[in-house]
Amino acid sequence: MNSNETHSNTSPSNWRGLNFFSAYRLVVASLLLGIHAFLQAKREIPAFSADNFDLFTLLAAIYALLALGMFAIDAMRLGGFNPRLQIGLTLDLIFLALLGALDASPANNLHILMVINMAYASLLLGGRQSLAFAALGSLLLLAMNFWDHRLDIELGISFTHAGLNGLALFAVAILASSLAKRANTNQQLAEQRGIDLANETQLNRLILEQSQEGVIVIDEDHRIRYANPAAAAMLRISPDNLAAPNHPLSRPQLATLNPDINSALHAWRDTQGSDLSETHITHPMRLHIRLRPLAADPQGPVAIFMEDDAHLIEKHQQEKLAAMGRLTASIAHEIRNPLSAIGHAGQLLEQTANNDEDRQMLGIVRSQVERINQLVESVLTTAKRKQPQQQTIPLAAWLHDLLERYRAYAPLDGMTIDLTAAPNLCVCIDPTHLEQIITILLDNARQHGKPNIGNQHIRIDAQAFGTQNRPRIEIRDNGPGIPEAMHHRLFEPFFSTHAQGHGLGLFIARELAEANQLSLNYHHDIHGEHCFRITFPRQEFCRDNAPLEKDRPASSPPLKKGG
Repeated sequence: MNSNETHSNTSPSNWRGLNFFSAYRLVVASLLLGIHAFLQAKREIPAFSADNFDLFTLLAAIYALLALGMFAIDAMRLGGFNPRLQIGLTLDLIFLALLGALDASPANNLHILMVINMAYASLLLGGRQSLAFAALGSLLLLAMNFWDHRLDIELGISFTHAGLNGLALFAVAILASSLAKRANTNQQLAEQRGIDLANETQLNRLILEQSQEGVIVIDEDHRIRYANPAAAAMLRISPDNLAAPNHPLSRPQLATLNPDINSALHAWRDTQGSDLSETHITHPMRLHIRLRPLAADPQGPVAIFMEDDAHLIEKHQQEKLAAMGRLTASIAHEIRNPLSAIGHAGQLLEQTANNDEDRQMLGIVRSQVERINQLVESVLTTAKRKQPQQQTIPLAAWLHDLLERYRAYAPLDGMTIDLTAAPNLCVCIDPTHLEQIITILLDNARQHGKPNIGNQHIRIDAQAFGTQNRPRIEIRDNGPGIPEAMHHRLFEPFFSTHAQGHGLGLFIARELAEANQLSLNYHHDIHGEHCFRITFPRQEFCRDNAPLEKDRPASSPPLKKGG
């Protein structure tokens, strides 16, 4: 048996078909027995008298009892599908062949019932099994005819009659099997398309539920058929109020939830113009509305897409900032060459200046040129950021070397820097980027972290924290800290609290941190101190040939200017 037949035989619809077949068999057997008994009674001929034994009544009674038994077995679901169907069809062919031979008058022609049963069974069986049972029925008809001629019993069946009925059985078996195969193929295709449609519907619903854009589907009566969570949030309505019941008349009306959108939809339907397909409403918040018909008729279902205007404005602002960044980088690139020429000319003039006043003015020019040059270099660094070249480094030893280099050129002016690092702590990072990030943070602390009383003190802590032992570096100072109202603007470009600052340092530091999958934030710790925290995604294992922390002190001595 092929896979299609197996699938067909195990489907719930075929079980119902088998139950119907058993009920049909019981009805036919009962009618044959009842009609024949009624005719015998009408003729006043006893069925089982000694002089007139009625074989037809006996066979019909046995057939009815077996049909009742098969109906009971099918009702109780005893046995498999195929055995029950095959046994029932075998009984049909045997008893209908015998009964048709015993009552073979042309007016009755009970053999036609074999063709009906074969057709129905072939729809359930299919394939070669139907042909096998058609052959069985044909052999039974020929056997009845052979029995007639051998024993000279007048059964009233001829070879022509038997041959035609046998051909009818084969024709019905072939046609019914072909129809069953085609129906089974169509059923499988319909089931697969139903699965695909259900999957697509589920996927569309998942996409709509995760979308940040509000979506509402309105039917032709302006009732809400579907609404995603974003739409409920934008309209400031509970999602339960937007839930669309199965009954169309129970769905909520759009006019009761938001009259402004309902009015815009009415106006769009009345004019049928594309100029009204996009509009704005101000209640309960400023929203950008787009109307899209779901059918050719604009009076039919409509999808309403909603976006927060504040989000759109922010998006446009980000695009403007990106374009402004590219323009600023281009301007900075063009400024750098003439700026170098101005600085060089100022140095030459300063060497030939004859009085202190000229030298003082040229010194101002030189300092401002350096400041502008620093700003240009920062802009170009941000615009032409290179992709990180990550490698595994031992963090404590690397930080010690960095502080030694920083001490060599930075004007500390009595400021002390302490380093505390956990031993054997390794991270995967671009060393150049990390050095630039920490240098920016140290410069920021040195310039803005001066206390009102006493010397300035900076501490660097490199530790692992949490259950995942994620490394982090904290840079804190003993200065007054940054006002809380300015925390959200710390990493914005061109924002600075210093008169001479250009406001790009922390912005560049965060950009470099994000490029290396680090997080850089400003925190208040549990002691009330302010710190910048660099958090690494995970801790790495140092290579065998990498310098180990034990070769360097875990904590460097306080750093002082020129020390």
